[in-house]
Formats: sequence, structure tokens, C-alpha cells
Amino acid sequence: MTKSRPPFSSSFKESFKALLTSKEVWLTPACQLVFLCGKKLDDPGCARKVLLDYAHKHIPESRFFLAEDVFDALRLSGKSPDLLSVESYLARCADSVIIILESDGAKVELGAFAHDDELAKIMLTVNDARFKGEASFISDGPLKKLNKLSKLGPTIYTDLKSIGRVHHLIEGRLKRIRRKKRKRLSVLSAKDFVSLPHKERLFLVGDLIWLLSPVSHHELIALLVETIGDVSYDFLRFELSLLNSLKFITTVEIKKQNYYISASSMAKPFCEYDLDDAFELRSEAIANYHKRGNARLAGLKERE
Repeated sequence: MTKSRPPFSSSFKESFKALLTSKEVWLTPACQLVFLCGKKLDDPGCARKVLLDYAHKHIPESRFFLAEDVFDALRLSGKSPDLLSVESYLARCADSVIIILESDGAKVELGAFAHDDELAKIMLTVNDARFKGEASFISDGPLKKLNKLSKLGPTIYTDLKSIGRVHHLIEGRLKRIRRKKRKRLSVLSAKDFVSLPHKERLFLVGDLIWLLSPVSHHELIALLVETIGDVSYDFLRFELSLLNSLKFITTVEIKKQNYYISASSMAKPFCEYDLDDAFELRSEAIANYHKRGNARLAGLKERE
């Protein structure tokens, strides 16, 4: 099937490039990703689910995501998911990793993730109070290492059946690594875009969908090629899949064509720009679709 060119005018492309390559693109401190490991959510007495429900209501500045999200993103992007792959992507995308040692699987993740010194610095473990002070491979191995290296340590011990008792401790630990200042993002060229730290680029890609939605994958790539340069953008498949798994964006099918749209909860972009320019560009994108008479605008109903 022949791929159509992006339905954007020359003036839109110029405005898009000006916004993206502006020196006034800032990642806000509120953007924090927390990877949460533990029991399967549908297992009886799952402490991970209790903490996840609490975080959604009371820690809105941190977006918690699960191993299932990462595995789904890997599969959707055509990669073969395995624990080592997850470890690699976590090191690039997560601000922190919380492991509740309530299952054999969580203990395997602890061993795999603690092996990486950089990942160990952002890990927090929650263990059953029955094992506090007990000599074991876990206590004398990965937990000892994390207590030494992690910015979020030491290990929190509690009755996992009543994990709510330590919610405030977990929330306090996360504040240790929360950025207090905005961070400027430099995207003067395709090389700069590719070289951005993975998590920062993840949020910027989310903003591109906010600006352009509904937009197809090949339209997004073509627009980037035409405005900032022609490089391999294959990595975007994983990042878009992860954004979808995190429910920052979603995919809709309109007349046998898939389009990315931003989630209904995303009323504004992750990064700070000259907001007048950003919202004007968003309006111009919709105007371009209207001029084309494209049925894709039906997908905007998903945002309501």
C-alpha cells in the first residue's frame, strides 16, 4: 500500500520545527516514572495492588507502571521480551524501581535488577518483617548491596498484609529523587533527538502525539524526517508502545488505518514550551485535518 504524505502544510512544518528545536523546551519536575514489582495483581492478598491503588489516588506526580506494561510494549514493538531486556529498558526509562518481596517472581527480579549498579541506585525494596535480621542469600546479597548503593534505601520491613502502614514511608522515599527544577531539552537536530536520555525522549514523544493526534506512525516519522533530519527512528516503536501501555496515548483504527491519539487525561503536554505556540500548533494540526476532510477526526471522540 502506498503511504500518503503527512497532511501538514509547509507553514505547519515550519512552526513544528520551530517549537521542537526551541531553546525553551523544558521537562517538568512532575514527570516521574516508578516501576513496581511484586505479586500478580489478581493474586489474593497482593500488596502490590494495594500500593498501586494508593499511588493512583495519593501520589499523582508519580506514574506507576508494572512489568506487564513493559512486556506488552516489547511485544507490540516486535521485540522478544525477557527479564534482561526489561532490565535494560528500565535502566533507561524509570526514575525508581520498587520491589515488594511477596513472590518468587519478585525475588528473581530483585536478583536480576540489583546486579546493575546504576539500576541499584534507584531501587527500593519492601520485605516481610518476619525476615528482618535473618541471615539469607537475599539479605546478605542483593538487599545488602541495595542498602549500600540505593538513594531510596534502606529496605522497608513491614507486615505485607498491611502494607498501608508504610505507604507514607514509601512516598517519602520517592521524594528523595524527585526533581525540584525543570530540565531544558535540546533538540536542534535529529542527532540531538536520538541522543536524548530515553525517559526524557519518552515524554517528548508523548507530547508529539498530543500535538499531532490523530496521527499515523508513518506520518509521524515522515514529519520528523522532513523537519529535523533523516535518521533511523525504529526506536520509536518501543517508546510509542510503552506510552500506550502506560495509558498516556492510545491507538484507534479508522477506515483500516491505525492512528495514535493522546489519552483523554492528557489535557496538556508533559513538557513546558511557549504555551501560546504549542496550543496554536495543536489547533493548526486539527485545521490541517479539516481541510483534508480526513475521517481521522472521528478518532478525537476517544479523547472525550
